[in-house]
Amino acid sequence: MKVVKRVKLDSLIGNEEDLFSKQTGDFGANFSGGEKQKILLSRALINKAEIMLFDEIESALDRDSEKIFIDILNNELRDSTVICVTHKNINNEIFDKKYNLSEYRF
Repeated sequence: MKVVKRVKLDSLIGNEEDLFSKQTGDFGANFSGGEKQKILLSRALINKAEIMLFDEIESALDRDSEKIFIDILNNELRDSTVICVTHKNINNEIFDKKYNLSEYRF
């Protein structure tokens, strides 16, 4: 529930019973783009994999959720290798390396 509240999914998951007893369809047929991104981010936080790839993770996030994502990268995923593919210039100073693919010829 800590992660659910951290990424502000508590409007969908109200308590631990919801978290453990509900099936995917119980939450409705459609999630918003932002809710999908928050679910993916929650899974990353819970699993804390060694290597994570986020593809346009911030594309459907509002400004507040984007700040949460950056804070999570800075504080909770520091021991993981995180690769973010994005068209946005999100807070670049949180990344050790940045590659602009438009500078390369393929």
